[in-house]
Amino acid sequence: MSLILYRNNSQPITLPNLRSGIDGSVKSDAVVTATLFEADGITVADPAIDGLVLSPVAGTPGLYRGRVDQSFDAPVGSYLLAITAVENGDEYYKLYRVRVKDNTGS
Repeated sequence: MSLILYRNNSQPITLPNLRSGIDGSVKSDAVVTATLFEADGITVADPAIDGLVLSPVAGTPGLYRGRVDQSFDAPVGSYLLAITAVENGDEYYKLYRVRVKDNTGS
């Protein structure tokens, strides 16, 4: 799965159906964060997305959502978005390919 993020634009990041890798149970009380990385593994130093917290969505077990602030200003290019979730010692990691574009569609 890949995502497109637009510079200088407020936008949601959603993690659906978070489940334990051990027993498959839905995780609805995890601490979930997202961080954008360059291809060489260096964290993108943009406070709008570095360590972004995704909160559980009420009434939808396993669904988490965060919002990238309008100040997001990473350079146009390709990145990896790392999602980390921890609940009761159970850890979940997910990587997404991300393409950052200008609002003009570049």
